[in-house]
Amino acid sequence: MMFLISFLWASAGMGTLCLAMDRHAKQAGYFPAKAGAGGMRLFGTMCLAGALYLTITDLGIGMGTALWGCQVSLAGWLIAIILPYRAKWVPAIVAGSAIVAMAGILIYIVAGWAPQIG
Repeated sequence: MMFLISFLWASAGMGTLCLAMDRHAKQAGYFPAKAGAGGMRLFGTMCLAGALYLTITDLGIGMGTALWGCQVSLAGWLIAIILPYRAKWVPAIVAGSAIVAMAGILIYIVAGWAPQIG
């Protein structure tokens, strides 16, 4: 479960970082304001940090970091493959993966699967 949620966060982060670049945003038909690009970069970085946190808390520092690196590489590769052929899909993929990841975290917490602190 955590593997899937952290992969969705990594996908949202890589897609957001992709859309924060002018060239890719125009290619996808998405035109953020100049001030919005900084916020998108921050959101993408926070998504990647959240994915790293989830994998480290689930698997430990060594395996978590290695798995996170694999997830970020796969998410970036998938975005890079989709962008030339179906560029209009990228904003929907980013929004969908962020929404599903947030829903997964809420289900994880409500179901009591989250690690107990203290």
